[in-house]
Amino acid sequence: MLNNVPGNEENNKNFAPPDIKVSLVPKEPFEQSNKEKVTKTIPYFVISSLTLYIPYITANVVEEKERKVRQLLRISGLRDSAYW
Repeated sequence: MLNNVPGNEENNKNFAPPDIKVSLVPKEPFEQSNKEKVTKTIPYFVISSLTLYIPYITANVVEEKERKVRQLLRISGLRDSAYW
């Protein structure tokens, strides 16, 4: 009974690995639809269009800080919610 143990050296001498053949399953080639192509390119256009506005927004924020617009609005009696 102990002769058939997998770790037995006598069994390893006579052991032959099984002959296994593997092949790919036939399938149709992958083609993207136009909808998939568009949905993948939209983020690039959105990001590139937003990067055009970053210098404009930054300049406006700096200008408002220099003129102290928010402080003037608070002095005139408006709440911060009117500014935002």
